[in-house]
This record gives sequence, C-alpha cells and structure tokens, in this order.
Amino acid sequence: MSDAGILDFAGIETPVSGADSETFDLDSIGSEVQPVEGQETKIEGQETKVEGQETKVEGQEIKVEGQEQKVEGQEQKVTPTEANPDSVRKALKSWRDSDAKNAAIVKELHNSYERYQAATKVFPTVAEMRAAKEFIDLVGGQDGYDKLSSMVKSVEASDQKLYSGDPSLWDDVIEDLKGEGKLDSLGKLAPAFFENLQKYDKEGYYSAFAPHFLAGIEEVNLPGAIAAVAKVLELPQDAKPEQIAAAVAEAKKIVAGMSDWYKGLKQTSETAKSKRVDPERLKLDEERKRFNEEQEKFKTNQSKEFQKSVGAESLKHDNEKLGSHLKNYLKMPFFKGFPRETLVDLAKGIQSRLYATLEADAIYQKQMKALWGAKDPDRQKILDYHKGKIDTIAAEVVRQTVQSRYPGYAKGGSAAGRIAAKEEKKTVQIQVEQKATAEGKPIYVMKKPDWDSIDWDKDPKQYLYAAGKAYLKGSGKFVTWRK
Repeated sequence: MSDAGILDFAGIETPVSGADSETFDLDSIGSEVQPVEGQETKIEGQETKVEGQETKVEGQEIKVEGQEQKVEGQEQKVTPTEANPDSVRKALKSWRDSDAKNAAIVKELHNSYERYQAATKVFPTVAEMRAAKEFIDLVGGQDGYDKLSSMVKSVEASDQKLYSGDPSLWDDVIEDLKGEGKLDSLGKLAPAFFENLQKYDKEGYYSAFAPHFLAGIEEVNLPGAIAAVAKVLELPQDAKPEQIAAAVAEAKKIVAGMSDWYKGLKQTSETAKSKRVDPERLKLDEERKRFNEEQEKFKTNQSKEFQKSVGAESLKHDNEKLGSHLKNYLKMPFFKGFPRETLVDLAKGIQSRLYATLEADAIYQKQMKALWGAKDPDRQKILDYHKGKIDTIAAEVVRQTVQSRYPGYAKGGSAAGRIAAKEEKKTVQIQVEQKATAEGKPIYVMKKPDWDSIDWDKDPKQYLYAAGKAYLKGSGKFVTWRK
C-alpha cells in the first residue's frame, strides 16, 4: 500500500447525529412529579456561607453530623437519594421550576432519559441496539419483513403439497407461469421430469406413462394397423399359392407403413433431445441475455468507474475517521519522536484491523452485498451505510491496535516511547528486507557499501555495481543505493 493510502492524521472527527425518536413530555408524568398549585419557589438575596461544617442562610444554622441534620432545633435523619426513575424525574422537575430558562434543556434531558429507559428494557447494550437496527435495515423494515413472511408461507405451502404428493401443486405452478408469461417453460420441464421419474421410481414412471402411451398408439391407429395385418393373413386351409402371396404382400405393405411411422417417431424424439437445453446451457443463455441488457448501463452505475469512485470516497472517510482517533494517542509523550516509517506501519496495522473487523461482520457483509447487488446500486445509500458503520467502530479499532502494539503506552513517557519506536523500526526494517529478499529485489541502503564489503564473486564483471546494486560479503544481502 502506498503512502497515499495511509491514514490522514489531520482528520477531524465529525459528530454523528442520531435519528429522531419518540419524545416524552415531562408534564405528562402526572402523579410521579406533581407541582403544588399556587406555590412558587424563589431564592433571592439570600447569602450562603460555608464555614467548616456549618452553613448559614439568613440566620438559620444547619449542622451536618454524620447522617443527622439539625434545622432550628429539629433533628432528622437524611435518607440518601436513590438514582431511580422517580428521583430523576423529580430532580429534573425541580431544576426546571427553579428557572424558566432551564425548561428547554430539562425537556431534552428528560426525553433522552425516557428513551434510554425504554430502549434498555429491550436492548440492554448499545451494541445490541446497533445490531438490531442493522438487521431491520437488512430485511427492508416492516414492508420487507411482510414480503419475506408472505414468501415463506407460500414456499411452505408448496413444500407441503410437494411432500404429500398433492397434484394441485401443478395448478399452482401453471398459474405462476401464466402470471409471469412463461407458460412455454412447462414443456421444457416435462422431459426432465419423466427422465428423473424413470431413474428414481420405475414403477411410478410406467404407471404414470402407460395411459399416455396407450392414448398415443390409439391416436395413430396402431391397433388398427395390427388388426389389418392379422386380417389379411387369415387364409383358408386350402389357400392357393397366389392367394398366400397376395396376402403376404398386403401384410408387408401394412408393416412397412408401421415401420415408417416408427422411424418417424424415433427421428422426432431424437430431434427433440438434440434441441433440449440442459440446465447449464439454460443458465448460460440467461446470463448472456442479462449481459446484453446491461451493456447500455456499463458506463453508468454498473461500471468500474462507479465502483472506483465509491471505493475512493469510502477509503477517504475511513482514513480521516481513523486518523482523527489516532491523533489523540499521538499527542501523548510516549509517541513523541516516533519516526514516520513507524507511524506509517502503525497506520497500516490499524487499516488491516479495520478490514478484518468488517470482513468478520456478517450483518455488514450481507447488507453491502444487497446494496451492491441491486439492479441500480444507489451510491449514496452504499456510502451512508459504510460510513455509519465506520463511525461506530473506528475508535475501538484504533484503541485495540495501539494497545496490542504498545501495551504500556499510557504509563510510559517519551523515553519509553523512543525505545519502543526504535524496536519497532528494527522490526519494520526486517519485514521490508524479508519481503525484498522473497521477491528477489535489492534492499535499499542509505550509503554505497565499501569496496571491500562487496562480494565480487557474484558480480565479477561489475554489471550489478554499475547499476547501483551489489551483494554484501558475510550477510549475502542484495542491496542498492539508488532509489
């Protein structure tokens, strides 16, 4: 991956606004928080002083001693406030009543709290909420669910008829073919049906085919032809030779006609078999048809340019989002002084973890497959779904990568960071050298090697040296000092 594809460390995180939710009106709580009619609470001109454990308000003295509170000679125990829905509502109500300016803020806080309470009863964690939303989007919401349910019921009904051998299944098939204008497909299915029936259930095949076979030979008057042969051969015992010869000739004529009929029937059958298209050919023809229909769209939504532009914008968003989270770590003392190549390698590691996370996310993969597989892929829908997913996982991807590579980054200072960076640089260099060696390419070095350090046995005519390359003695490394 080139440097152009690494994270943009200057990326600025953009807040993601949530979808509108049903709101709750604070005053609709009713019995839980009731204002006292005619009473108004105001604090004006009062002065509060804190001196040690004493608080004075307009000459009144309140002393706090353990769990006891004394007010004007009266003693009462203080019950700690519990963080339950009722106490939260009362606290918000009290804050709202203290100043009219707080009303809008209190309403928003209250609505958010009520939505949170309602949501967590169904989905205890945010991850479950996100997964549920992604699944709902995947099936197409209520309309998509209704459509899928209808399809499942239809398939189950057809399966039941199929498994029970209900002949009305064919009525459903024919009705469906008629509705789609594909009734000619029925004849294409029949030969394969009889062939498989003969293969897996001979008794059933002959039982089913016998009536049709009988109807066929009666239709061509085969019984009549056989009866005619029998009739001409009914000669008397004292038949003369010329009578016998005439009868045989007539019988031959009838049999010849039967033979011609059989040959014609056989030829028709063979022709039909040759024209019959196997499933693979049908699939090929269908794909060719679709290809021809989509040729006009090749330079639009289905084109490579479309895919490339969507991919480029997605990558740009990925890098900016990941970079915006990574820069918070790079501000820490531990990462001060890290060389660029180490940061580039860290960025690539973050990207690799991101792609692995997306690849392992079954819901994300199904949704993206559905969006890309649409007849006319919607660019904005693809980008919005992908970006939304990245926004939810980017911070965790960056955190996991940094933590796995530098477990002590949070406690280590700049010195520890320099040591870690140095070790990382060595590791990166080793990886670069191993890759270059495996591909038969020279390893770049900053300085041209000394003459005595070069293995001239591998370059006796100095062709490699003239090209800025050489093998080193001892290590056997193949290096270059030219970029």
